[in-house]
Amino acid sequence: MRALAVQRAQLYLQRWQIETSFLRVKQDFGLEDARVRTFKRLENLFALCYMAYHFVQFHMPGTEDTGSS
Repeated sequence: MRALAVQRAQLYLQRWQIETSFLRVKQDFGLEDARVRTFKRLENLFALCYMAYHFVQFHMPGTEDTGSS
């Protein structure tokens, strides 16, 4: 029972990291204000912004994510 609780807690932490990463990308690139006409275009825009965000985060000095907004 304890092992199951630990496993679920670890999965939740992984999920939380994904959710906060998506939130940062949406806020930093203003995706809430995006005016696209199809879901596919929104999906493409989000993918492009996400790649740009992570490129900057991992390849530019001084841009490490501290986990706070």
